[in-house]
Amino acid sequence: MGEKISNKANRMLYILAQLESGKRVSKEDFANYFEVDKRTIQRDIVALNQYLEEINPYRGVYIENNKEDNRYELLIKEEMALSSGEI
Repeated sequence: MGEKISNKANRMLYILAQLESGKRVSKEDFANYFEVDKRTIQRDIVALNQYLEEINPYRGVYIENNKEDNRYELLIKEEMALSSGEI
């Protein structure tokens, strides 16, 4: 993944950037990369979801842990997305 990032703000920005680029990454991968506990990554994801909700609650963007492969991904709630006819 690249150069190590240690402080919380930089770690959270890095996580968000990875997910925005379409990558799907497990909590364990992030925890190993940052050399932190998996619970730290879990708290970061909760904080990022709160941030995404606060900046634009109608956009419907959120981070979810895919239960099939246990990897985080950035999603858009379908009911929030505009159809091509609405654009």
